[in-house]
Amino acid sequence: MVICLRLFVLFLKCIYFFLKLLPVKNKIVFISRQSDKPSKDMTMLAKKFNEKLDGYKCVFVTKKTRKTVSDGIKSIGAMLRQCYHLATSRVCITDGYNIPISVLKHKKSLKVVQIWHAMTAVKKFGCQCLEDKKKAAIAKVLKMHRNYDYITCAAPSMIPVFQKGFGYEKDVFVPIGLPRLDLLTDPGEIIKERIYKRYPEFKGRKLVLYAPTFRENDDYRIDELAARFEQSDYILIVKAHPLTNLSDELREKIYTCDMFSAINLLTVADAVISDYSAFALEAVAANKPIYLFTYDIDFYSKHPGINLYPYDDLPGCVHETAEGIFSAVDSGACTPEIVAAYRQKYLPTTSGSVTEKLVDFVIDKCLNDNEKA
Repeated sequence: MVICLRLFVLFLKCIYFFLKLLPVKNKIVFISRQSDKPSKDMTMLAKKFNEKLDGYKCVFVTKKTRKTVSDGIKSIGAMLRQCYHLATSRVCITDGYNIPISVLKHKKSLKVVQIWHAMTAVKKFGCQCLEDKKKAAIAKVLKMHRNYDYITCAAPSMIPVFQKGFGYEKDVFVPIGLPRLDLLTDPGEIIKERIYKRYPEFKGRKLVLYAPTFRENDDYRIDELAARFEQSDYILIVKAHPLTNLSDELREKIYTCDMFSAINLLTVADAVISDYSAFALEAVAANKPIYLFTYDIDFYSKHPGINLYPYDDLPGCVHETAEGIFSAVDSGACTPEIVAAYRQKYLPTTSGSVTEKLVDFVIDKCLNDNEKA
């Protein structure tokens, strides 16, 4: 495995040597393997760059990582396109680990900004998960999370955790948040109206949104939650992780609202249930009470491990049974005071447009500095 990866890295380096002979253009490339389509964070940034920069072009090269052979071939094609744009762009913005970004030696004129796709890091990630010798060897060959000039995070309190995950010094981190915060703090009424139009039965009902993190064992205890909330006046909406496959039988018992994202559904949710997902932070950004369903915390605290112990920040809102979660939601255990304290600790303290501030930062530190040099 390691030998094959070394050969592939050598192949990319050979291709990139010739691509770097091409001239640099006034271009910003967005790279991701989280999805086949650009994330909302990326599209919001691109729109703002287009408003502020004359003569610059924004390009997206996104390909979701999958394990099938055909998608593996498509991923190689995407990486070659990424190599071209890395060689000819002034700025690269990425939201996760990417092989070409980390293993290649780039032109000095290229600046790479990592806008990690999660608002925080409840789970251990990156350099924190290399105890296994095989994983450590692969990470070494692929130079995991190298070549970033700046890394964003939501708040100063998260910098020490991100330092461990990425393996960088403190001065690289920018606690500015993600563009999606602008949508969460000022969502408008249009999305809410669309949801109610599609699901008129939601009007006048108490809606609870369950958005768990990804689990390789597919154990989400959705049946337990659905059965408990079914006996009440609440409607339970389940937004599983994109990599999760829900059975047809289960889908018949619950609302999944496939036309709308979890962020969209926050506009109508009265309460949110999550677990070790950073979505909990997005919920409090939208000023929603948050409850954590941590039925597997003993296992999860070891595999992959936890950075933020949930009981510390959300007293009375963390439970290991469906009955406990329901009782907490029904009694309103997550008070406005708890939401405010959680938000203050883990979200940016400055007000105003996160999108605009992040774009201004990139222009100042990545484009203007290049022009001075």
